[in-house]
Amino acid sequence: MSDHKPHPASPDYFFLRIRRRPCASWMAWFLWLVALAILLEFSLASFAEREVQPGVVAGGMFLVLLMAGLTIEITKIIESRSVYRDVVHQDATEQDIVRASDADMDVMDVEE
Repeated sequence: MSDHKPHPASPDYFFLRIRRRPCASWMAWFLWLVALAILLEFSLASFAEREVQPGVVAGGMFLVLLMAGLTIEITKIIESRSVYRDVVHQDATEQDIVRASDADMDVMDVEE
């Protein structure tokens, strides 16, 4: 384990990690929101016209798509806060090792 000692004033400070997202990520979220809006509108319009079956199908698809997007975002948030996010795994490929920054990697003692 590392011998990192917290700064004496650490409870008084918060560190924000600002990550830039690629354009493809923004486009994916935009398309996700558009798909949700279309499904919600279709579901509500179907119920307004007393067409229950298409409304239920569209509502179910809306809920599944909503839960999938939230699950992906929560997983990304948890993964970005992980202590092990920069540790290179034993089965890492050469590309994975190149992406990991030597300055940010934590050195861990492994007992055999």
